[in-house]
Amino acid sequence: MIRSAPDTSWIVQADGVVLVNSRRRTAVVVRYPEAAVWDLLTRHPVAEVTRKVACIASLEREEAERVVRSAIDQWVAQGFLREEAGGG
Repeated sequence: MIRSAPDTSWIVQADGVVLVNSRRRTAVVVRYPEAAVWDLLTRHPVAEVTRKVACIASLEREEAERVVRSAIDQWVAQGFLREEAGGG
């Protein structure tokens, strides 16, 4: 399961999302289409996010999986997301 890290907050803006980690004192601006991935991940399981991204961006399933996984890996490394046991 994917969840935002406890010290993470975000602000949705017209051109993307600003992620803030108060513990690490870091912030990043995430532009679309990755901002849509963030928004979906905060509300849906990874499999559903992948399906939606494939549909929205007209991608093959495998490419959508790469896009979503790349975003997750980056945000986990930056401390904005955490992966927990239990799938997702």
